[in-house]
Amino acid sequence: MLYPRLIELIESHADEVTARVLAVVHSDTRLPGMQSLSDTELVARFDDVCRRLSQWLTAGESGGLIERYEALGRQRCLEGIALYEVVCAGQIFERELIRYAREQPAEMTALDLYSEAELERMIRGFFDRVILHLVRGYEQALREEAGQPAKRPVVHPLRAVGF
Repeated sequence: MLYPRLIELIESHADEVTARVLAVVHSDTRLPGMQSLSDTELVARFDDVCRRLSQWLTAGESGGLIERYEALGRQRCLEGIALYEVVCAGQIFERELIRYAREQPAEMTALDLYSEAELERMIRGFFDRVILHLVRGYEQALREEAGQPAKRPVVHPLRAVGF
């Protein structure tokens, strides 16, 4: 199967993937707030996801994903970075990971094509969860700044729509 090999490739070439994502973030004129963050911080965040991609893809809602990304959303809000920039940076990261996986040379059998599509589905699902929790954390920080109590949904948002 191709996708375990692609995951290994991404994890072992995390520096290259991270550099690509960082270059796109730095060149995107819609991201002045994200560009104001230190390269050290951005590299550490991007690199961690790349190096532990197999863990993140299989963790689902466990493994600290909720806490980690809600905390990051709160942090970005308190830093004054616009929510659309936070979401856009996540989308850029997702797109560059998928692009990197697609660029890897391989003889493609029908099973390999299916495996590549499955990897893309897993990456997209991971980033959907990341963005959901970034936004929730960001909104919590906004409510706290406004003196409103933080609200938690009674039903998990993804379960409410059948996930």
